[in-house]
Amino acid sequence: NAEIVRRIFRDYLNGSSMDEIADTLNEEKILFKKKGKEKQWIASTISYILSNEKYIGDSLWQKRYSTETLPVVKMRNKGEREQYYAKGTHPAIIDEETFRAVQKLRTLKQSKTQNTTVETALKQTIYCGKCGTLFRKKKSSGIVYWGCRKHYLDKNNCPITQIPETEIQVAFLRMYYKLK
Repeated sequence: NAEIVRRIFRDYLNGSSMDEIADTLNEEKILFKKKGKEKQWIASTISYILSNEKYIGDSLWQKRYSTETLPVVKMRNKGEREQYYAKGTHPAIIDEETFRAVQKLRTLKQSKTQNTTVETALKQTIYCGKCGTLFRKKKSSGIVYWGCRKHYLDKNNCPITQIPETEIQVAFLRMYYKLK
């Protein structure tokens, strides 16, 4: 369903993780078909959708190939065979800008140096909209947050609460792609 695909891309760009998207679709009892059977969503299915060029109307040929020996086995092409990328082979469901933004966000989230890169880019640049104080980075329960320094010192000084770093990354990507 094209609307479900659009929703998956939108939710991911809005900061939902692949697990959260899968859980939400399952809670809403929205199933998908695989080989004729209805299945529940899992993160790897969401990942496949988010990385599939078919949704922007393009095609990558020879993602898989058949072995030349018996029994014939279908193998994932990891460079053993030449692949061909064709643009505009069918109508798009997702615009290319959205697709590229998702790929950039996925790369950011997968990068081992993600926190260092974001910290370097954001350090001394994010100010509280309420009191004007610089934000600082804080890690809690394995999640990285940015928040107002005054709020961290005393919650009565500033009502602005912490913001997950992933939300800041999404906002940054949206601004970046609108400016280009």
